[in-house]
Amino acid sequence: MPAATRASCPASRASKMEHLWRPRVWKRVCYRFGRVMLATVVLVVKMRARRIMLALTVVAVLMSLAACSPPEKSASDKPTTIPKPQIVTVKVTKDGFEPREVKIKARGRVVWVNEDKKPHNIYFDFDDTTSGNVPPKQRVSHTFNKIGVFTYHDPLNPKKDGFKGTVTVY
Repeated sequence: MPAATRASCPASRASKMEHLWRPRVWKRVCYRFGRVMLATVVLVVKMRARRIMLALTVVAVLMSLAACSPPEKSASDKPTTIPKPQIVTVKVTKDGFEPREVKIKARGRVVWVNEDKKPHNIYFDFDDTTSGNVPPKQRVSHTFNKIGVFTYHDPLNPKKDGFKGTVTVY
């Protein structure tokens, strides 16, 4: 008997293989395989759709960031710096103005400081105005907006040569 069972085994195996080729079984296998394939195709499509949506989202974010970023600066966009006005101090002493000749840029200012013990007066020859009496340790200033050579003097000391000065504006 044991020999008979051994001989029947290959037949039974063959018969199991044969039943796979029956139409009803094949339909069932194809149906299951088809569902698996369909599920795989759907999964791949969903993954591609997610990747496409992710890529579109990234592109949209990058475009919005590019639109919000400030424009690139060119050489002509550099801010123009307005130079600070030049200030020059002239001391008024008992001997006269120090320095007597001053050179400044346009829109520069000259400040006269009275360092003498008595008052002095600064008369501007270029516009016939006077500073009035400048007491000791006080100051008076004038801003020069135009280019040119401007003279001034102290009318309280007309005979002293040191009390005449010039401002050259360039």
